[in-house]
Amino acid sequence: DKDGTNSMTLAVTVLRRQTPAISMTTATNSYTQSFDALASDGTGNEWDNAAYPFAAWYAFTGTEVTSYRSGDGGGTTGGIYSWGTDSNRSLGSLASGGNAYRFGVAFTNETGQAITNLTVAFSAVQWRVGASPSTNTLTFEYCVTNAVLPLTEGVWRPVRALCFDSPLVTNATQAAGSAHAVSAKSAVIGQPIGAGQVVLLRWSD
Repeated sequence: DKDGTNSMTLAVTVLRRQTPAISMTTATNSYTQSFDALASDGTGNEWDNAAYPFAAWYAFTGTEVTSYRSGDGGGTTGGIYSWGTDSNRSLGSLASGGNAYRFGVAFTNETGQAITNLTVAFSAVQWRVGASPSTNTLTFEYCVTNAVLPLTEGVWRPVRALCFDSPLVTNATQAAGSAHAVSAKSAVIGQPIGAGQVVLLRWSD
């Protein structure tokens, strides 16, 4: 005030810069993500859609995900996970309590022409063998739109060749801390992606 007898504390929150989609600028363009920037420990690591730790990557479980956990397959708490035992990380999830987790990435076609063959390739790893005889499936789907949409909206098309069925189910000999099964996945998305359009890729657990 005018007498200088009162003070005020001001808190300012600075939002991270978002990158809604990765730009595809040439017909032979490629994008690779190792996920090694994910944390190797902790249960409340920051996740900020389209901004941190990865540009143009998103995660949802009904609402936007704001944090992720690190693990080696020994835990039982559901969530988005950084899987691994060292600095070589994998992005994944553990569904539990009726919650479904989705994560994915967006690309925009800035080549000036339609893209008719988009190859998607990744390695799928099973880090946990739970106490259930049921096979769990990590479902892959894509959506071609005119704008970036949340992973919970839009018309999605599954690609069976890019879905991952857990090779192992209940098995007491499978300890935590090792990649139980690794599967290389690759397929071509043939639906045209017009100039200026967006293609969203998502994995659902």
